[in-house]
Amino acid sequence: NVLLKALGFNTSQTINLFTSEQLTWLASHEAEGMDIARFLEQNNNSTRAKDFGNLAIDNLRSYNESNYPGKNDGLPFNWWNDENQIEQILGDPYEDWKRISQEEKRLTKIFPNIAYRIYKNKEIAFEKTHQLFGTVIQNLNGKPDAFRHAFFQAINTVNARKYFTKLFANAHESETPQIWQLEKQMDLYNNEIGMDLIEFDHPNWTDTNQIANEILNLLNNGELVYLSPINYSDPNFWENPSTTKPNDGNHGINSQTQITPTNQ
Repeated sequence: NVLLKALGFNTSQTINLFTSEQLTWLASHEAEGMDIARFLEQNNNSTRAKDFGNLAIDNLRSYNESNYPGKNDGLPFNWWNDENQIEQILGDPYEDWKRISQEEKRLTKIFPNIAYRIYKNKEIAFEKTHQLFGTVIQNLNGKPDAFRHAFFQAINTVNARKYFTKLFANAHESETPQIWQLEKQMDLYNNEIGMDLIEFDHPNWTDTNQIANEILNLLNNGELVYLSPINYSDPNFWENPSTTKPNDGNHGINSQTQITPTNQ
């Protein structure tokens, strides 16, 4: 109990949640224990969070060199405990201005199976968006971006349900700088629409084409949002010349930019 309290499990109710096997594992995995304790605290030690904390421990205990997330794709064992590996494996080649946040890394260390499934779905979401809209700069913060976010979170919810999908989606936006706050609001709104489509409206849907068609209908009906106007020719779109930080441009957002329904 002293060790567990040192890791952050500071209530008897939480400590008594674990089996003796889980306690033994926690005692020898301090870093993971701290991440799980932080996860429980951030979710107010809710019953659901505790249930998923138990599941996380059991999953992590079960992984070995012959059975772990990403093995079939040639990833190294324990990649989820190495932040450099997480960056390399889960880093987004399409949105390199949005690096993986510390909260995403913490969640990945606790739930690597879900993190990797979401990573695989990201490619599916970009391919479907490209198929429907092409590859143009207007994808960013425009209607194609609205579609992609809603579709991506919908297919994530098929695999991980809304609880985990929202944890990772919100973590991805947790370090968004002030200059992109409208972009963050847009993304979170469309994320929620995609998650709710599967969680509440069509919980048995699994076909990605069917889901994409419905998201496209929502977009055409104005149930998603995008940013307008966006100045796609702004010379500071990708880079802010007053700083040395890469990829910190304004993304065309200006004082006239507003969150706008996608049927406008």
